[in-house]
Amino acid sequence: MAKSTRRQWLKAGLAIGGLAAFGYSYRDVAKRAVDGLMNGTSGKVTLHRINGNSLIPEGNALKGWQAENAQAVSMTQCFGCWTQCGIRARVDRETNQVIRIAGNPYHPLSHDHHIAYNTPLAEALKNMGGESGLEGRSTACARGAT
Repeated sequence: MAKSTRRQWLKAGLAIGGLAAFGYSYRDVAKRAVDGLMNGTSGKVTLHRINGNSLIPEGNALKGWQAENAQAVSMTQCFGCWTQCGIRARVDRETNQVIRIAGNPYHPLSHDHHIAYNTPLAEALKNMGGESGLEGRSTACARGAT
């Protein structure tokens, strides 16, 4: 068996410390993942018979754009990295908590063909929905959407 050197002990200690820090930072995510794998949602009653536990939509685009009154839409920037992409945060007015984060249609980094800044918000949000498919969508990266 080879003799252990101080350098090998240091490398092993750093590797174990790094794994411990990583595991500690992801403990909540891992707990939810294991809980979902072990229990699932089978047999649990959902909030809605068809839509399950999905979020309330941002608004209704059938007759022009009609925003959901219980939510506020805030166009802002993501500070998850130094790129600072544009994001659209949906905030519950009652609890003042962010419900969902998506792409900002006005920002050049969230869409190939961002819309003009003078486009009204109702029109911008209406153009992202319906049958426009991926052409009208505005996205955020995985880090920005969490």
